[in-house]
Formats: sequence, C-alpha cells, structure tokens
Amino acid sequence: MRSILIISVLFNILNATYYEEGKNYFAQKSYNSALNAFKKSYEKESNSKSAFYIATIYEDGLGVKQDSEKAFHWYKLSATIAQSSAKFYDTQENYNKDREAFYKPVSKNKEETLYTLATGKFGFKAYKENYFLPFSYNPTSYYPNHENIESKPVESQFQISLQTDVAKNIFKLGEVYTLAYTQRSFWQTYATSAYFRESNYEPEVFVTVPMVKYDLYNLDYIRIGFTHQSNGQGGYQERSWNRLITKFLFQNGSFFTDLTLWARVDGFDKAYPEGKNYNPDILDYLGYGHLRLSYIHNKSLFRTKFTYGVKKSVGSVEATWSYPLFDVNNMYWYTQLFSGYGESLIDYNHNVNKVSIGVSFSR
Repeated sequence: MRSILIISVLFNILNATYYEEGKNYFAQKSYNSALNAFKKSYEKESNSKSAFYIATIYEDGLGVKQDSEKAFHWYKLSATIAQSSAKFYDTQENYNKDREAFYKPVSKNKEETLYTLATGKFGFKAYKENYFLPFSYNPTSYYPNHENIESKPVESQFQISLQTDVAKNIFKLGEVYTLAYTQRSFWQTYATSAYFRESNYEPEVFVTVPMVKYDLYNLDYIRIGFTHQSNGQGGYQERSWNRLITKFLFQNGSFFTDLTLWARVDGFDKAYPEGKNYNPDILDYLGYGHLRLSYIHNKSLFRTKFTYGVKKSVGSVEATWSYPLFDVNNMYWYTQLFSGYGESLIDYNHNVNKVSIGVSFSR
C-alpha cells in the first residue's frame, strides 16, 4: 500500500513538473521545448491546461507550422477534459461512453461552431493596453466641465482597446489590414454623484507591413493608417481631430522602440457651432508624433512614452509598469505615471500630473 502511494505521489510530481516546465519554456518563447513538455504532461495525465497550450501553439504557429486542424483537435481535448472533470463517473466505462459521444463525426458547420465554442473567440484581440485603474490621483486641476461641477483629485480611469484583421497579403508583401477601436474614459467615481468627466473615442484603420526579412536596423514593421479621435461632447466642449499616422517599430532583444509620426488632416474639423474649430492649436501641444520605449525584464514590462510640441516648447512623459497578477492569465498589476500635456483631449492644453494604479488585461 505504501509503495502504491509513493508511486502515485511521484507520478503527480512528474506530471506537474512537465506542465510547469512547459509554462516556463512558453514564457521564454522556446515553443518547441514547450510543446514537447506539454505533450508529455498530457500523456502522463490528461491535463486540460496542457492541451490548451498545445492548441494555442498550433493555432498561432508558434515554433511550428500553423495547423488549424491540429489546433481544433487539441482545443476539443481541452474542452472535453475540463467539462468531464467536473462530473462524477462511477465507472471508467461510463466515462469512455461520454467521451466517445463527444467525438462522433460532425458536419463542417458543427465543427466550426464547436471550435468557436471551445476557444471562446469572437474575432477581436487586444490592440493597446486594456486596463482599469480605480485609483488615479491628480493634485492639479482639470479643465472645467460645461456644468462647472467640481472635479475630485482622485478618480478612476479605464481603457478598452480592440482590433480585428480584415484582409491580408493583397499586394504579396505579407501586409495585414486592420480595424481598431480604443476608448479611454475618466470616471469621477468618488464624487458625490459619480459622472464621466471625459471620454475619448478613437477608431482607426491601418495596414501593417512586416520588415524583418529586409534586416533594416532591427525594423520589425511599418504601419500606415488613418485615425479619428474625439471626446463626443459637442458644442464648446468638443475636441476632435483626424490624423494620417506612420509607425516604425524596432526590436533589439528585449528592447522595443516605437516611433510614431502623424499629420493632421484638415477639412474634417469644421463641424462645430458656426464652423469654429475649438482645438486648432492641438499640434502645438501634442507635437507631430511620439516616441515610446519598451523593455522586458523577466515578467515585468516597462514602457515610457514622450511627446513634444515644438511651437509651445511643452510636452509629456508617460511611464507604465506591468507585472503578472498572482500568475493569473491575462491579468497584471499596472502602474501609470503621467506628467505634461495631452493626457485627454479636453485637457490637451492643460498641464496634468497624475499617478494611477490598478490592473491591466493586456500588455
């Protein structure tokens, strides 16, 4: 009896080791080693999480040839095991019957439906950071709102940012055509009557051209697009502009450099009362682009973004740090520091100094 117990313990330790080993390899982007470790983990004991990692590797082509059929197969295994583990089976025979029923041949339409059900995907993925910061402190004042309601120095803010690819490789350059949407909101949560002080809405369309194969100074890709940004308030509180944007992303190991340049597009900014543009000098404060530096150290991601308005000789600095939250997938501690002009559209010409803490759901 004791020997059986020892063997069982050793078995569980070995399986856990394979799974943890796979996670470590995956985090280090050693995808082939991760795949082997996850397969061993699955062989030793049908591990739903290992199957899900394997499916992800095949779906995204991480270190292997992209294979949607294999991805679907492993997603089904993962979903089946996760579902069956919550049931009680009195015999192995009943468990096998349930399992066989799941794998009966299905039509192509049903197969696609099963795939979307197992993966939970709906066609969008994260674009910029998605976060919720319940504590955001600004010792200086904000731009007064149209009701002249006092703004508290402590508020909450959140950002939702999604993208979806709509076409690929039309000109055989490996280019990807994308639609994106970002919303950033500033919420006076701690006011007597909570209200949204400001929200900025930013739909975008752009094409991304990979440049890695050309080996140009560590240039990963070039992105060209059009973006509209507005606070949607209308009247004298309206802030809005349109831009053509070109982005260059360079990578050197764990260090990333994002140089984004923009040019304001005239002709779209005249839908104001009496045709007046209420932010004609926005370029004077936000300049003609930004420089963002990113650095990965172990599980930490550090980012710093700079803007500079040449005419006004003013600018801004935004620094962020994120770190996995208790090893929960896609959840991170998130800290943000901002100083300067342009934190939001309504405050584009007001100096804001702010510290915010909370969680992010993408990086």
